Amino acid sequence: MKFSIGDVVISVAGHDVGSIYVVVGESQDRILLSDGNIKKLEDPKKKNPAHVILMTKGDPQVEKMITEQTGPFYRPGKTYNAFIRKLIKAAASQTNNN
Repeated sequence: MKFSIGDVVISVAGHDVGSIYVVVGESQDRILLSDGNIKKLEDPKKKNPAHVILMTKGDPQVEKMITEQTGPFYRPGKTYNAFIRKLIKAAASQTNNN
């Protein structure tokens, strides 16, 4: 499956099974993941795309905000880790409500 920046995914293999991440980029045959907490945007986790499943499809505006670092959450010298944590929390609560 092809993932886009801003997609919220859950790990289904590896030592981090059950962890929720936001896709923040691609690197060769891996996707780059951040949880905004342990794996921050500055140092994302590299993971095989076959080892995650999609929870929530990302919004194109979220992709633009992450790649261009623009929008209401942007402050010079700061990153989007708090925003990533909010995306994960919203996706988790949406999943629990369904």
